Amino acid sequence: MKQTYKICVYMQAINPATYVLGAAFTLSLAVGFFVFQQFFAAGTGLHRFFAQIPVVSIFILPAFSSIIPCGGSSLPQKDSEITVARMLAGMSFLVVFLVLTLPVPLYASSFMQTEPSLVLTAYTGVLLYLTLALAICLLFTTLFEHQWASFLASSLFLAVTTGIKLKALSFAWHFDAFSKGILDSREIIFFLAFTALALWLSCYAMDKKRGCIKPHYRLSLLPLTLILLLADSAFFYFRIDTTKTKRFTLSTYTAELLSELEEPLVITYYRSKRIARNYPQAKDIKEFLSLYAQKSRLVFFSEKDAEAVSPSISLDSMGIAGQKMQTDSTAPDSAGLLYSGIAIEYLGNTQTVPFILGTDTLEFDVASRIQSLVRSNGQDTNRMVQIAVGNGLSLSSDYRYVIPWLESQGFTAFESHLPSDKDVFPAESLFSLHQDIPLILLGSSECTWEDAEALASFLSQGGNAVIATTPYTVDLQNEWTVTEGRYLPYGDAVTTLLRDYGIMFKSTITAEGAGRNLTLALAKEDNATEYVDYSLWPVLSVQRGASDGLPLFWPAAIDTDSNTAAAAGISIAPYLTTSAEAWQEKPVSGSFITNPFFVQKTAPAPAASESAPYTVAVSISRAKSGQTPHISSIIIGDQYATTTSMIAYASASRGAPDTRSLTFLSDSLFMISGQEALLELRNAQTERPQNLRNAQDVYSFAKKALVVSTVLPVCILLALYLSVRQKRKRFLTRSSL
Repeated sequence: MKQTYKICVYMQAINPATYVLGAAFTLSLAVGFFVFQQFFAAGTGLHRFFAQIPVVSIFILPAFSSIIPCGGSSLPQKDSEITVARMLAGMSFLVVFLVLTLPVPLYASSFMQTEPSLVLTAYTGVLLYLTLALAICLLFTTLFEHQWASFLASSLFLAVTTGIKLKALSFAWHFDAFSKGILDSREIIFFLAFTALALWLSCYAMDKKRGCIKPHYRLSLLPLTLILLLADSAFFYFRIDTTKTKRFTLSTYTAELLSELEEPLVITYYRSKRIARNYPQAKDIKEFLSLYAQKSRLVFFSEKDAEAVSPSISLDSMGIAGQKMQTDSTAPDSAGLLYSGIAIEYLGNTQTVPFILGTDTLEFDVASRIQSLVRSNGQDTNRMVQIAVGNGLSLSSDYRYVIPWLESQGFTAFESHLPSDKDVFPAESLFSLHQDIPLILLGSSECTWEDAEALASFLSQGGNAVIATTPYTVDLQNEWTVTEGRYLPYGDAVTTLLRDYGIMFKSTITAEGAGRNLTLALAKEDNATEYVDYSLWPVLSVQRGASDGLPLFWPAAIDTDSNTAAAAGISIAPYLTTSAEAWQEKPVSGSFITNPFFVQKTAPAPAASESAPYTVAVSISRAKSGQTPHISSIIIGDQYATTTSMIAYASASRGAPDTRSLTFLSDSLFMISGQEALLELRNAQTERPQNLRNAQDVYSFAKKALVVSTVLPVCILLALYLSVRQKRKRFLTRSSL
């Protein structure tokens, strides 16, 4: 077999088609990922890179297998030796091709925070797939005499198994676990078993051509063994979570929650059949939820078909929400209302995860519900939140995403009102009467001294709050005119009150050159647009209080006075800061310039020395008697980030729904409620964008990544071919002498 292997490798090495196909393989993956999937624009994860490999392989692998010679088919060698030698020779070159794709994940990991273990596990899955696919292609080259026939048959087979019609046999389904960093023995056995079957069939076909057929019972022995192996793997298997943060393993925090159970806790996963058939993520959800039952004998887990639920039970009334989804990209009418939600019951109380189709935040979603049920008997006031709007805007329209978002994160949210509105709204709706419920105050320009004093009392008595405000307001509906607060020089009653705590807002707008790009229509030309870098909408980098970064809109920087804070019995610390390129935009002739076409794009020359990191949010820590100080309130100098219109602007420029401001709001609530452990679960994601400061940086980085990942592999393959050709030429010259 060794001699046959050498012959196969040699014949491939001197064939120019080998290098052409290798270049086509690497170029297709790099261009497809960076260009067609718009990695740098859409921020897609590396799983998209690996998921496109079977698509690229549909035509390349059949063509590649057709140039692998039979080696010693005319020699008196065993058919198994010939088949294995051809397989090993082909895989030797495929491994080289895979190595040449490494620049893609290397550059992607420089742009996204990607774990090496995840990349290694994904490449393991890719190698298993290529082994199976090559074995199938070699089978067809054995079955058919003509290369064109084997090419067509192989391509058709790979296209069918890669497509959406046969999910149980598709690469996407069985590779999904590898792309997440999970080594699943069932998937490994699937690839290895069918590879062995394809090689066995190749040996059988070769034997038949030679006229040497073994007894029937011996021929059926291997297939029967493989069938039993696949059947056993469904019951006896292992799953190894290779991710650094163990995203697919129950955390210590969850284990502590389960140890506090005194009565049975029931977890039910309601999912539609089409969800289970078309989305491999549903399998991971089921696998992860089953870990809870394995961890505690008081946890009972079951999976139920949403369409088979008793008519007397309404999933919508339970809080399980259906989503209209399309399950077949080739059939426009395949869209339907599908369910994938979780119900958690304990002591007669129920918490739900309305809809989930992935495991990125699964443990956070489940753990937060279990915490609410177990530690507070279903009446956890820390999971309740009251929202008061103090800038004259409407919670139902101007901030209409706030309550739905908080409820999706497991909070019970309701609107409260300012004490100065006691004659308009019922007394029980005033925030000052709900001391034990965290408060979100959005804006404060309409707050009176009565409201400010009520807020001071709320905070001094141990109330927790997230206050989003600035000493000025912006007219969102018209020309973005900035109006200073009624109580000069400090803004309004609330911003003036906060000075008593050592929190002082600057009377300027914080700007940054790496602001958000706006797409503005030009009135002079039809359908013409212009892209403007709007410095008054800076985007914060990833940091402790902003796990995904945070877009801000006309933010106000904050100065602090530790002595004043200490006198008030609190301590203040910066919570969010800008980059070092930020500056303060001052009013001109008594007003701010907010027009995107005229606003400064960089720090003005005289003020260049003022470019520095500025604090735009602070945290207040207050120690209760006998307890360690913890963050009790967060003040952020931006009251518009969570408005409906600004979220729309952020989403439009990002090309996808931008919920980072809403995430900051819910994360802040967990922080002030002393639930940092839940935040660790919430933020345990492996892929996050590194903060390239502006669009030019992204373009430059993307251009370099594309050039290196395409030119370098081609150059290496060309150098290999020239080297082999030169050695062969020397060998032939010596042989002729």
